[in-house]
Amino acid sequence: MSVGAVTPPIPSDFARHIAIVDAHAHSAATGVRAVGQPGKVGVVHATFAPGRTGKTALSERFVKTPMHITRPLYVDPGDPAHACLYLRTTGGGVAENDRIRQQFTFAPGAQATVTTQAATNVHRMNTGFGSQWTSLSVGEGAVAEYLPGHTTLFAGSRCLQQTDFTVAAGGTLLASEVVMVGRLARGECHEFEAFAQRTRVMVEGYPTVLNDNVCILGPGAGRSLMLYGRWPVWGTLLVVPTAGRPDGLDQTRAVVEELRKSTAAAGADSGDKSVAIGVSTLVGKAGCMVRVAGHSVPEVRGTLGRAHSTARQLVVGRPAFDLRVM
Repeated sequence: MSVGAVTPPIPSDFARHIAIVDAHAHSAATGVRAVGQPGKVGVVHATFAPGRTGKTALSERFVKTPMHITRPLYVDPGDPAHACLYLRTTGGGVAENDRIRQQFTFAPGAQATVTTQAATNVHRMNTGFGSQWTSLSVGEGAVAEYLPGHTTLFAGSRCLQQTDFTVAAGGTLLASEVVMVGRLARGECHEFEAFAQRTRVMVEGYPTVLNDNVCILGPGAGRSLMLYGRWPVWGTLLVVPTAGRPDGLDQTRAVVEELRKSTAAAGADSGDKSVAIGVSTLVGKAGCMVRVAGHSVPEVRGTLGRAHSTARQLVVGRPAFDLRVM
């Protein structure tokens, strides 16, 4: 597998910044392992499909260290056929020149959740950058959930992260991602060197319904009001119900209305500004997005979790469940 096949498209500004910083630091560093060397490329390819018993199972899989996966677990109390797959790594996070490539296919009728065993740490880097590229393809009538732990950007880290979702007609997607811009308990905040994140959602019969990009270059640049501002933790929830169908549009309206009510009530009850919440529709009302900004991961994940449970109840017919308690 070539390096290009596991590296997402690199924004020109990001590449230029890394090259300049490396040149100034004279970081043709000794002891740095190059992209593609053993242990520097982690790969997961997995396909979910309904089995003969009705349970969703892995019909195909390919895993390359340092990535590992569990066998599917069936821990959804509302549906014993719903599979949960936990991603693991022996690498302790993302280091310089690491490339993580993950591809998940949900065959028609499959129902599964993909999550991680823990948060992903992006470590300080002396040269190059680390990347995570994840793609989900959701078939007709499939229900796909992508709910990784949060990503923590250590001081001096450089990370390129891309997540692509392709949803066929009648497929359902629920996905969330959380980013923490430093180890807050150590006093780090916006001290990472470079961070580029791209999230795309493509729905059959529509143009790209979401193309969300952020590119932050240089320590402290993320504090700009046009970027992350005063909030050190950001979370996003995407909901695409029964893609491309009239009932999906009706569900989108119902989800947006219910989320607006619940977030407004949460703000009124809390009486403070510990989190900021926004709800909006995607192109063509093919789905909706919830964005949460806060000062701690528990606050943001808690708010996203409640929004996810509300949306899951409306779209799938079952509330969310705790992936960390079985």
